[in-house]
Amino acid sequence: MFNKKEKNKYYDFSVDLYTHGNINDKEIQDIKNKFDKQDKNKDDFEL
Repeated sequence: MFNKKEKNKYYDFSVDLYTHGNINDKEIQDIKNKFDKQDKNKDDFEL
């Protein structure tokens, strides 16, 4: 569903939301863990 460029944009947007206090520590850690998985070609982000 997401290609690599879109995943990077999604991750950057998520970090921005975290920076502004819109998402909590657990959510940003879950996103980071999913983003850092070795198999980055899989769509493992839930919207």
